[in-house]
Amino acid sequence: MRLLMLFITLLLSCSVYATELMLIAHPNNTNKLEQHSLIQLYLNKTSTFADGSAAVIFHSARDSEQHQQFCLSLLNLTASQYQSYWSRLIFTGAAARPHFVQNDEEMLKTVSNNKSAIGYISASTEPVNVRVIGYLHNGKWQAMP
Repeated sequence: MRLLMLFITLLLSCSVYATELMLIAHPNNTNKLEQHSLIQLYLNKTSTFADGSAAVIFHSARDSEQHQQFCLSLLNLTASQYQSYWSRLIFTGAAARPHFVQNDEEMLKTVSNNKSAIGYISASTEPVNVRVIGYLHNGKWQAMP
């Protein structure tokens, strides 16, 4: 029985990092974003890019595998911990509600139409009319040169 539980735990922990994500920005956004900068943006600790221009972050749907992986891989939080974090910010008036989109197509459309926008999509999705900032793969951030 213990062996079975160990196997299930390992299987579930491996599936957490099964989806590779691509972080995207508007094609005219030339800001280079490192992991620390992304974390600061997605935790609402800053709301601007390095050049001082406004940043608007977008998320995949709350219940999506992509959102869960993004939270774990980049922010080191579960999706529910991240939601609680934002709930506190909203309740105290420190932030407005985060922006969510339903799927990769909506994310591509939203980011390509908003110069301030950044978001993430599955790496298997064709990045049309956006600039790829980097990848989250196996829980590790890889910025584009």
